[in-house]
Amino acid sequence: MAFVSLVVAAVLGTSAQIGPRIDRAVGRIEPTLLPTPPSPPQNLAAVGGDGQVSLTWDPPQDDGGSPLLAYLVYRGDSPGGESLLAGVGLVTSWIDITVTNGHTYYYEVVATNLIGNSDPSNEASATPGPPPTPPDPPQGLTATAGDGTVDLAWSAPGSDGGSPITNYKVYRGTSSNGESFLTELGDVLSFSDSGLTNGQTYYYYVTAVNSIGDSGPSNEASATPNAPATPPGAPQSLTATAGDAAVVLTWSPPSSDGGSPITNYKVYRGTSHNGETFLADAGPVLAYTDTSVTNGQTYYYEVTAENSVGEGPRSNEVSATPNAPATPPTEPQNLAATPGDGHVDLTWDPPANDGGLPILEYRVYRGTSSGGESFLASAGLSLTFTDSSVTNGQTYYYQVTARNAVGVGPPSNEASATPNPPATPPGAPSGLSATAGDGSVSLSWSAPGSDGGSPITNYKIYRGGSSNGETLLDTVGDVLSYTDTSVTNGNTYYYKVAAVNSVGDGPLSNEASATPAAPHTAPGAPRDLVATAGDASVSLSWSPPSSDGGAPITNYKIYRGTVAGGQLSLIATVPNVLSYTDSPLTNGKTYYYKVTAVNEVGEGPPSNEASATPVSGDTAPSPPRSLSAAAGDARVALGWLAPSSDGGSPITNYKIYRGTSSNGESLLITVGNVSTYTDTGVSNGVTYYYVVTAVNGIGDSGASGEASATPTAGPTAPDAPQGLHASPGSGRVDLTWSAPGFDGGSPITGYRLYRGTNSNNRSYSVDVGDVLSYPDTGLTNGQRYYYVVTAINAVGEGLPSSEASARPATYPDAPQKLQAIAGNRLVTLQWSGPGFDGGAPVTGYKIYRGTTSGSTTFLATVGGGNDSYADGGLTNGQAYYYRISAVNRVGEGGLSAEVSTTPSSGPAVPAAPQNLVATAGNRAVTLRWSAPASDGGSPVENYTIYRGTSPSNLAVLIAGSKSLSLFDGGVTNGVTYYYAVAAVNAVGTGPRSPPISATPKGSSSGPDTTSPTIAIVSPGPGALVAPGPLNVSGTASDDVGLAWVEVSADGRNWTLATLGTASWNAILNLTVGPRTIYARAMDGSGNSADANVTVTVSPDAGTNAAGGDPSRSLIATAVISFAIAAAGAWFVLDRRRREGGPRPVMSKRPPDDPLAGAGENPEVKSPVATVTTQQRVVVAPPTAEKRQASRDSPPKIMGRWRK
Repeated sequence: MAFVSLVVAAVLGTSAQIGPRIDRAVGRIEPTLLPTPPSPPQNLAAVGGDGQVSLTWDPPQDDGGSPLLAYLVYRGDSPGGESLLAGVGLVTSWIDITVTNGHTYYYEVVATNLIGNSDPSNEASATPGPPPTPPDPPQGLTATAGDGTVDLAWSAPGSDGGSPITNYKVYRGTSSNGESFLTELGDVLSFSDSGLTNGQTYYYYVTAVNSIGDSGPSNEASATPNAPATPPGAPQSLTATAGDAAVVLTWSPPSSDGGSPITNYKVYRGTSHNGETFLADAGPVLAYTDTSVTNGQTYYYEVTAENSVGEGPRSNEVSATPNAPATPPTEPQNLAATPGDGHVDLTWDPPANDGGLPILEYRVYRGTSSGGESFLASAGLSLTFTDSSVTNGQTYYYQVTARNAVGVGPPSNEASATPNPPATPPGAPSGLSATAGDGSVSLSWSAPGSDGGSPITNYKIYRGGSSNGETLLDTVGDVLSYTDTSVTNGNTYYYKVAAVNSVGDGPLSNEASATPAAPHTAPGAPRDLVATAGDASVSLSWSPPSSDGGAPITNYKIYRGTVAGGQLSLIATVPNVLSYTDSPLTNGKTYYYKVTAVNEVGEGPPSNEASATPVSGDTAPSPPRSLSAAAGDARVALGWLAPSSDGGSPITNYKIYRGTSSNGESLLITVGNVSTYTDTGVSNGVTYYYVVTAVNGIGDSGASGEASATPTAGPTAPDAPQGLHASPGSGRVDLTWSAPGFDGGSPITGYRLYRGTNSNNRSYSVDVGDVLSYPDTGLTNGQRYYYVVTAINAVGEGLPSSEASARPATYPDAPQKLQAIAGNRLVTLQWSGPGFDGGAPVTGYKIYRGTTSGSTTFLATVGGGNDSYADGGLTNGQAYYYRISAVNRVGEGGLSAEVSTTPSSGPAVPAAPQNLVATAGNRAVTLRWSAPASDGGSPVENYTIYRGTSPSNLAVLIAGSKSLSLFDGGVTNGVTYYYAVAAVNAVGTGPRSPPISATPKGSSSGPDTTSPTIAIVSPGPGALVAPGPLNVSGTASDDVGLAWVEVSADGRNWTLATLGTASWNAILNLTVGPRTIYARAMDGSGNSADANVTVTVSPDAGTNAAGGDPSRSLIATAVISFAIAAAGAWFVLDRRRREGGPRPVMSKRPPDDPLAGAGENPEVKSPVATVTTQQRVVVAPPTAEKRQASRDSPPKIMGRWRK
């Protein structure tokens, strides 16, 4: 009887193939608990934010007996409509930033282990949106006066800020803008304020309140409560003047109009005392002429006033007897109107004829248009009148009449005047710009918005050599441009302009600056070249020239030689970068370098020479420099300079050797990291010889040059001054120091300063008196200056102080080449740094934005390492205008030229790449990044990588890269490098990622050549997996540190894995067929390792642990010829070929067999599954409860065989 291997696959919801036919197969399966997929994650919660949804959940209660590998997040737009969104590793929170504000999203989370995926968690939903704000102000506030009350009404705000309005607050005052809190109401739109004083004007505004806070105030409204109107009082001072067949009546208004304007006066007349009857309606005037009278008859008159309520009581009674032949006077003459501030002064002459009766009054008429005058006031018998009820800027027209007892005469001539405040100096000119030329600066500006009420007659031009340091240069006429030809090329000039009128000078305009220059020349020499030794390499760095010759620098040329001051040969031409690494070189050999700058005109002069001696790893330092010895009374003062190289390890000490013969020195003392020492253990008259060595972590340097001195009694030269400090300014360095610790026994009479542009290469500069500070002016901004100071007494000059250096600086120039690239609700700005940084590194850029040209205001500040900015949340179709400025330690420089663009919904440049990581290795840096969150609507085609030695000075390292990683092997250990990456699509280059840094470091054992290790743990070789998402996991390690692990399903498109301490995992999407899964690890030195595994992808495999279907699969393999584990069950399969077909039998059962005692060849009655050759068996994985039960009482599971 032959035994064969029978493979049984227990798969949830699927089947596994069993074949071929066998005579007999007997196996005993021990009760073994197998892992299952985990239970669902718990308590999923989703919280909406501004452009994001934050998810949190708790781990499953049961991991299924296998450690969790990751969580899978599913998202949908409707309940139950979720699909796979992302695999997020072993975390219990995650933020979804790929959402749209206002849209509701539904989420589920699934846990996965090596066996499969859990059922989904509870469903949670959230609607992202911006955070609520206080509401807008209420609208349309109105105030309606009543009797002791004011009724307020308003409309709700246009926006409640995203939080419902809960209350309104009412504010009241008795003067405009003088309101204070009155009361708080609920969510109502009206309020009645009672208990007020009639006749008092009240002012109101209202605010709205939500859960965030109070809105701004509504519009202001006012009202004056009053009692109900009554008929007016009696007219006052009624007079009757007799004329020729006429009586002229005049009166004054009642003391009260009853609360309603007077609309009419009624005239009553009679021929006896108190016998008046109604005569006529006079209208709302204060005079009436009765021409229906008879000369010689006495007439009696009374007048009443009438308003909307009714007629008031009668006035006093008057009488008159008309007589001939008097007439009204003729017109007043020579009316003149003179304007003032808030008033108009009128003067006139009397009429030529008074009509035969004395003039009783002059009446003044006024209008705001010619011929439109109406009665204003009575001037009495005065020939002048001041009208104070006028508004400045409004033209008024006047006429005057004379009245005698007969009546009012004809009007005078018309006169007009426009009151205005007194004239003031004009406003400031605007838009001043300065354009540099060759030996000239051209200025242009716009006239002030106001001439102060007096025409502008001149402009004054102010100029200075520093910002805000302008003095008067010239006065010109009423022109808007000026050319200054009294300038020197290369100097920066600052200008302001003031306008002048008859009153005086107005304020100064904005400041503008320009640097006149000759036609473009080759650039100046690069500055501050420094050579740093490495292992078989020298790293060079330098600063840009003080002048680029008027044209941008395009390249730098590197020259090298092996003799100081000797012949140098060109070894490299690099782009506009400020560093270069020269390798491979010979360790122990000294190399000398110079650098030149190149622009469109040509190559400029060379920089200072710098040298370095490459060494293998860290070494002892080079010898100290410039040892000097100054004798005193029983003392010798020593001074020296630090070594040119510390050997790659910081200097910790100096050793001082002394002897009484040349080259006979022995160790005297070890001091700290200082540069002076005074030896007081000496005898006068004896000559002492000294050398000094430097000490670092590796060992001692060689000896310095020898110095000697002979101490003597009596005064000596002083010791070195102490604490020299150099503070930079614009075109100057301010020096301060302290007196020597010992003046040599003779008072110090002065100090001598030495200055140079290279360390240890200074020449005599100036003698100063016995002072402890000195301003060194007239310097070049951007050039570093080195200083020492010595003290002088009657004996002579003492030792030099320690060295101090500083680089004068001023404000940076304006940034160059500003571009604005429109996107969908986005504008991306890109620019180049200033042509001159003012002598100090640019630390930031300020961005200004406006919606009209010339009206930009501050928007944002970005770091100095940036050359781009993405301005989002804009309105498509709206034009935006931008300017930027550069900032250094001195302050903010001038603004760039203005650019504008209009965002639209079309394609734009991509966003900045994400997740840039730089991992340092030995003479290497490894970069890895992720694609941008947005490609701008056009696919990303490649990436540009930038590198520099400071975040504000990055240059293109490589362009056109289609990878998401880069190995940079052209770096020097110990130098910090900064990197940024930008994405490129068909529209253009997007903004850079924020700069990050890495500092490669060496090893005493040499370069790091050890590769990482990596293995794929799951899935295993030959595994059968389902199509779709699959969780791939494994292990990886490195002796220095991993940079990243990435996986691929085709060897071309790679996915970054999530790194654990020594493990990793990632999600891959697989398609049907044989598939190879690739994994690779990279360390910081560029060493890599690969692994792969081949699997079969088939729909028959069910679904994977990373799939989107909540059903999970469990595959168990059993080889029937020994005891195997399968789903915690006991299988006993026995097959024997018999006549009429096989049937289950059991033979030679072990004593502990679960079927022992059942008899030979029992027929199994209740099979769990029916299995036939070339058929499949389906077994359901047990639940956690059933697994526990199987431990306590293993079940019996049997099968029936058929053909």
